[in-house]
Amino acid sequence: VVFRLGDRNLLKAILTEEEQMDISKRIELASWERMGVLAYHYMLPRLICVGLVNILTFCIAVRNDKMLKSMIELSDEAAREMEKRNLMQSRVIEDLAAVIETRDSETGGHIIRTKKYVNMILNQMQNDPKYKDILDGDYIMNITNSAPLHDVGKIAITDRILLKPGRLDKDEFEEMKKHSSKGGEMIKNIFSNLDDENLSKISYDIALSHHER
Repeated sequence: VVFRLGDRNLLKAILTEEEQMDISKRIELASWERMGVLAYHYMLPRLICVGLVNILTFCIAVRNDKMLKSMIELSDEAAREMEKRNLMQSRVIEDLAAVIETRDSETGGHIIRTKKYVNMILNQMQNDPKYKDILDGDYIMNITNSAPLHDVGKIAITDRILLKPGRLDKDEFEEMKKHSSKGGEMIKNIFSNLDDENLSKISYDIALSHHER
């Protein structure tokens, strides 16, 4: 027998003798032995449950902390790999541009100017609402980096035509026009080993179609 909040006798200001005897009997039942039994059967299981919940909560927090650290490490590793890939791509593009420049010094200066102009135009176009959703940072970077490769096909043109000081005749001009298709093929072969489909496609399109109107 235990006290209940709904026990009317406990809420009354003045108790009858019979009611007082009833409460006294209940108090007598609250012996140390009975309190021990109540604690063992009611309080202890609840304390154990609370302890287990706390332990489980702590374990979950530790797991989440480890997962967060692991995610941060993976993110940092991915960023480092991305930086390495971008560096490798930049070196490939710079090396190709350097090869073009050794074949034709005029083309070399043209390559540098083209890259600057392309970047300026793209940044200006980005302010236009019509292109704002298309020209994000990565897209602009890929186009800017690919711009120096637009004349890479000139590597496959003979010096007799490429370095001719005078005006090209009809046959020579037709051969010179092939540098765009040859450049597209060169980009496709060289960039096939680079794990960046966007840069490969943009570079290919620029080399192949930079004379289209």
